[in-house]
Amino acid sequence: MTTTAATAPRYMHLRRNFVFFVLDYFAFGVGFGMVGTSSAFIPDFVSQLTSNQSLIGLATGAYYFFWLVPQLFLAQIVNQRMWRKPFLLPAPFVRLTMIGIAVVLVTVDPRNTGLMLIAFLIGYWSFAMGDSLVTLIWGDMLGSSLPN
Repeated sequence: MTTTAATAPRYMHLRRNFVFFVLDYFAFGVGFGMVGTSSAFIPDFVSQLTSNQSLIGLATGAYYFFWLVPQLFLAQIVNQRMWRKPFLLPAPFVRLTMIGIAVVLVTVDPRNTGLMLIAFLIGYWSFAMGDSLVTLIWGDMLGSSLPN
């Protein structure tokens, strides 16, 4: 009994971390489920801005490129560092990119579909690049925050 009582405060932060990781996962999952690459929203939205089938396919295809390729290079950099938190600090700003895209799209003249398309694709792909770092760190921190 004394060992359990003595070790309980030591692991108290693990419960908090687990709860916050689950809440973050749920909130991001719900939001990204609506506009993610597995939904029909992005191709449908891009098809409203252009009839070019290549651009419609490129919108989601390039997202995977901009999300996966940076992880190949960043994984070694992150793995060599002692502290992961500095890499996670841009997370709120990366996630606010989607709100920035929405603000730009609302303020641009709806008849200027070319500008809307360019702004959307740059913002969407920028989000993918930023999210690649955040996802890499998030997964690493999740795996290391729980006891063996």
